[in-house]
Amino acid sequence: MRRLAEAFGRFGLLGVASFSINLGLTAGLHELGGVREESAYAFSLAVVLATNFVACRYWVFRGSHGGVVTQGLAFLASSFAFRGSEYLAFLLLHTAAGLHYLVTIVVVTGFSTVVKFVHYRFIVFRDPAAEPPSGRSPQRGADGDPNRV
Repeated sequence: MRRLAEAFGRFGLLGVASFSINLGLTAGLHELGGVREESAYAFSLAVVLATNFVACRYWVFRGSHGGVVTQGLAFLASSFAFRGSEYLAFLLLHTAAGLHYLVTIVVVTGFSTVVKFVHYRFIVFRDPAAEPPSGRSPQRGADGDPNRV
């Protein structure tokens, strides 16, 4: 449980870093480089997507041993699905239900963060070493004996 909590903390820090990179890179490209806002933001999203994949694979979910291409494609597909779901949830809560847009963003982002963490941890960046062999209980006694819990 401790490892899971530590990974969730790293995932939260990555979220803060991603937001900062996204905002800073978009503003820098536009304000200093003269790049149109739309192009700057699109480029920034691509950079953050790649950065997030690398950080999740090697830092957040350290025990991940899957193939880089397989995980990369799963991460990419998941990212697009999550963004679409977040937008639909925003429309449902704000536009249809009338919840204030800022409250909606906080609710959707908070819920989505937890769901994304669980999805990435247990599906995309699964750690086979953390899972018990099939048919065996992961609990062991203090002396390591699986027959004593």
